[in-house]
Amino acid sequence: MFVPLVAHDLKAPLRRLERLAIEAQRDSGRDGEQLLSLVSQARRARSLVDDLLSWCRLAEDRRERERIFLEPFVTGIWEDIPKPAGFRLVLDCRVDTVLVDAAALGIVLRNILENAVLHHDRPEATVTVEIRRLRRRLEFRIRDDGPGMSRERATAVAALLADPEAAPMRSGLGLRLVAEALRYLDGRARLGPAGSGRGTLIVISLPATA
Repeated sequence: MFVPLVAHDLKAPLRRLERLAIEAQRDSGRDGEQLLSLVSQARRARSLVDDLLSWCRLAEDRRERERIFLEPFVTGIWEDIPKPAGFRLVLDCRVDTVLVDAAALGIVLRNILENAVLHHDRPEATVTVEIRRLRRRLEFRIRDDGPGMSRERATAVAALLADPEAAPMRSGLGLRLVAEALRYLDGRARLGPAGSGRGTLIVISLPATA
């Protein structure tokens, strides 16, 4: 019980610290090594706390389903992620609601969207989320226009999403959380071609009633 209490208490100041670091970098008009390091370290500290809270939720092993409205749910996650001012979300949501473990779905979407921000190489970017109902399943297609992945990295990520227990220990906690949360949701994920020569496409599939 103590761990999530402390983590929750740390979230607000760490989020503010990260935003101050980003503002300092932007206002200076320079990409100095120290400022870049400050932004990176502040972001890492905040991400670790978020991941700690997510891990606690998964460890509780409580399947509490609730009906959520998908459009504000996804938008709220995006707005909560610190990012450069030039980043925007394009949401094409053709499903109104879903009955789901909201904490587990939040873990999946937050980590994927956050990775799209963290690994981008430009000050302006577009992340697209399409949500469709396909027969008895719900599909999330999350696409960014970043630098994409090397073939080796894409192979490692695909392996982790398919079987987190068999993946190398060096794999990041964020993607491990995605894989574990998908297992809770009886869902699956795959990498697809981005189609534009840049970027990454991740397709998430869940039971339509989750």
